[in-house]
Amino acid sequence: MINVNDLKIPLVIGVTGHRDIPKDDIKAIEEKVREIFKYITDKYKETPIILLSPLADGADRIVAKIALKEFKTKITVSVPIPFDESTYKKTFGTNDKVKLRYNNITSIKEFNFLLCRVKRQKNNFVPNIILMPFDKEAYTALSDEDEKKKIRYKQYTTVGEYIAIHSQILIALQSPCSEGKSGGTAEIVNKKLSGNYDHVTKAKDRVSLPERGLVYRIITPRINHTLIKSLSLLKWTDNKPILKLPVISLQSKLIKCVLEEKIKYKLTKLFPSDNEQGNEEIPWGTNDKELSGIKKHWNTFVDCLVYLNSKPCITKNQAEEMNSFRREHTQINCLNKIIEENYNGKIEYKKDNDSKNKNKLQTNSISTRAANDLKKYSPKIEQDKKDSTKVFLNIDDNIQKEHKLRIKQIISRSSFAYLSGKFQNKTKFYEKLLLTLIFTSSLTFFVIPKLGVDKFITNIIYLFIIVLFYIFATKFKKYKVLYEDTRALSEGLRVQNTWKDLGIDESVAFSYPSSYKDELNWIRTSLRSLNIFSSLNGSKILNKDKEYLVRKSWIGNNDKGQIRFFKKNIKEKEPKERIYKKIIKYLTRTTIALGSLLAANNIYQFIDNIDNLKILTGVFFTFAAVFKSKEHFDGYSKIIKEYKLSLAHFLRAKELLEDEKNDKKKIYKSLGIEALQENTFWTILRREKNYKSPSL
Repeated sequence: MINVNDLKIPLVIGVTGHRDIPKDDIKAIEEKVREIFKYITDKYKETPIILLSPLADGADRIVAKIALKEFKTKITVSVPIPFDESTYKKTFGTNDKVKLRYNNITSIKEFNFLLCRVKRQKNNFVPNIILMPFDKEAYTALSDEDEKKKIRYKQYTTVGEYIAIHSQILIALQSPCSEGKSGGTAEIVNKKLSGNYDHVTKAKDRVSLPERGLVYRIITPRINHTLIKSLSLLKWTDNKPILKLPVISLQSKLIKCVLEEKIKYKLTKLFPSDNEQGNEEIPWGTNDKELSGIKKHWNTFVDCLVYLNSKPCITKNQAEEMNSFRREHTQINCLNKIIEENYNGKIEYKKDNDSKNKNKLQTNSISTRAANDLKKYSPKIEQDKKDSTKVFLNIDDNIQKEHKLRIKQIISRSSFAYLSGKFQNKTKFYEKLLLTLIFTSSLTFFVIPKLGVDKFITNIIYLFIIVLFYIFATKFKKYKVLYEDTRALSEGLRVQNTWKDLGIDESVAFSYPSSYKDELNWIRTSLRSLNIFSSLNGSKILNKDKEYLVRKSWIGNNDKGQIRFFKKNIKEKEPKERIYKKIIKYLTRTTIALGSLLAANNIYQFIDNIDNLKILTGVFFTFAAVFKSKEHFDGYSKIIKEYKLSLAHFLRAKELLEDEKNDKKKIYKSLGIEALQENTFWTILRREKNYKSPSL
């Protein structure tokens, strides 16, 4: 059974932290974690939350315990682990430099208990365990302990990067005097803030903008530091330490450790910054105004106008107060609320062998659209269940879970495709209302003076027309933005689902263009959130039957697929472009002619009743401006050019795929990236002025 929360975009929280946290400090740290969870769940009530925690000793378990016990109705926990489960358990209760507060057996029991609670969570589509790529045989065969340690550190780095890149917010339980070793907390925090990942995204090999993120840091003491041993080397004057050590680097480290005692448990927000001073640190609670939310009640007429003139989720004034991360989270929460409003009943997947009944459901809600698509794709899903050699996701070795996740991908795209179509229809509706209102108002301005209507009544009519125009224009703008956003998400998920069918197990978010970071980054973040449970291994075998179906349905020919889509749209838009240009041309010439006539009349005064000519000139000028604005808004010339380029890409791909010697996976991946770029171009072309990112 699928419910509305399964269709929403999740907010993903990651956790990183030290393993050797003193027992006496745990209670205070737990209070800070509760504060973070309450803060997030209160602000984003419409959004399901996923916590990624490897359940290692220390910080991972502290955070996971609170989520599982106190926020179990709002937060779902998933466990990415660096090794297979048996190898991972051997690392518990031990440390390279200091013994932890409990032994290996006790630690394993605690891990098993928490994992059992994770598996009992009521969520169809969040996997319990996510395995990182790990060669167990090669690791076990090594006799050199130093070599094994290097592999362990690399695996710790991989799982840390996975959590950092897939989370919108990273909770870090970090000590200021950490050593910053490979795979350690300090390294993962730096990767989150800098976007320089080595294993998960290969970001250092890419020229695109790094994907940097937000960190909530709790200053956390450790057992494993040199503070206690070094206190005897310090003298204190006016509560300030005076160092008597010759080594400058050691002195610097000791100062940080001493400061840790003064600021421990301090909760701050870390924002990535391009300033030379480094990342910006803001005390907790100092910029809560950025989360003030949407005004639901208006005290003044101005407040009402601000709301009407806003984007659907946040007003312009709020956008100026919010940083880019907060805008992303607010947009996601708003879209989730829209999904809930358009959901009608629950969706139950049932195999339907009757092809005649596949399209009987009417798509009057998200639930019926998703049910339709499940029926449409049911043969493909059933085949995936039977094909035991095909592994979409490396999670728990559980084919049934993989089957459910495949359904999740289908219904996610269904929900955004439905919303996209709905908002497109509303956009067209308000566009027609605006054009009708402009035409009616032009006639009104021409007719009212002839009827001799009282000036007061005339002014009321004009004011009423202006208010209607403003309301229709703002409604049109809001639905236009929603249409663009949901279409971008739908198209991104279509590429993702196609890649999944072909065994290209990579998130489209890694290939989503980063050129428009302020405007579209929340869409890339959403696409990653909807696909965080992909295997990092991927399938190397291309299923020929699925490849044929994908080629037929996605690439297609003159009868179906993207080739048909681009040809059809080019054929439809080229005549419209020519008509618009002719209309604008004649309207402009007529306006110029009437204007010239008015100018000549001012000199020679050969027309007695000039008012009608002035009104007629105004009407032609208005229509010329309206058609020119519509042509500019629709962007026919640019869209046709882009469609022709995309058509050439798909025709080229079709040609290359017919040659069996070519690597078809690479061709499909390249084609998917081109499709994402075309969709981004289309969205940005219709966008208005971007929000600017305020300084923090």
